[in-house]
Amino acid sequence: DWDEANALVQLENGLAKEMEALRSIHWQCLQTLFLWAELDANREKETLHSSLRHLQTNEFLTLLRENESYPTLAKRYPLLLPKDLLELLYYEQVSKDPQLITYKEKEKGSYREEVKIIKHLLNQWIFLHQGLQSEVTKLFINWDPNSKREHKHLLSLIKKLKAHPTKALDHYYNPYDQEEAFYRRLVKTVHQQETQHRQKIIQASANWELNRIFFLDQILLKMGLTELLHFEEIPPNVTINEYIEIAKQYSNPKSYQFIHGLLNHFTQENQPQPDS
Repeated sequence: DWDEANALVQLENGLAKEMEALRSIHWQCLQTLFLWAELDANREKETLHSSLRHLQTNEFLTLLRENESYPTLAKRYPLLLPKDLLELLYYEQVSKDPQLITYKEKEKGSYREEVKIIKHLLNQWIFLHQGLQSEVTKLFINWDPNSKREHKHLLSLIKKLKAHPTKALDHYYNPYDQEEAFYRRLVKTVHQQETQHRQKIIQASANWELNRIFFLDQILLKMGLTELLHFEEIPPNVTINEYIEIAKQYSNPKSYQFIHGLLNHFTQENQPQPDS
């Protein structure tokens, strides 16, 4: 027999570590922008060229830099990417980006325009450059350059900063709070419903004892069943597809079919019965 409570505690701790890693990835993006802003300003001094505006005075970066909690967060999440790679990328490619050049040639406009160049640098360079992707992957194994999650949270921060520029970042700058709260709620509910869900799984799997079901599959089934029965805000097909993909990636070759079948069974079982 395995210790259910201890396994769930380990899962919760693992999810918390994953959230912290994602925060660190987020700050690698911001620290890269700050470095490029500094290089941009230094280059203008060296060339004696004076643009109408440059990254160092970008309103979003300025609001972030001037926030009272920025020094603490910047110290907590320092730049870990190779500085020489970022400098080379800026001088040889980013600085020649047509959109950045156009941005610098115009007088300062609306906050929306200030944000537009930041979004462009993130989308065009930080999230798509293969060299940077490779370096980030070395630091964070859960980095997914194709995911839109980092984009979404950075944009959320942009909106919050403009609305409350003097509010300490640590009061609202926790981009993965909602996900972390969701995972903690999920783990807690799995533990609370363990006895009932264990019996449901045994009955649905032709009365197999749980020790005959692969350990990871047990966890995935309990998590999936918990979402289906207690997280009504999540469409059943989203839950099923999510756990199929997890099983394909981390479990036995045929596990996803077994999990698909049981979760689909639980979904149909949970459907309201039509009036006779």
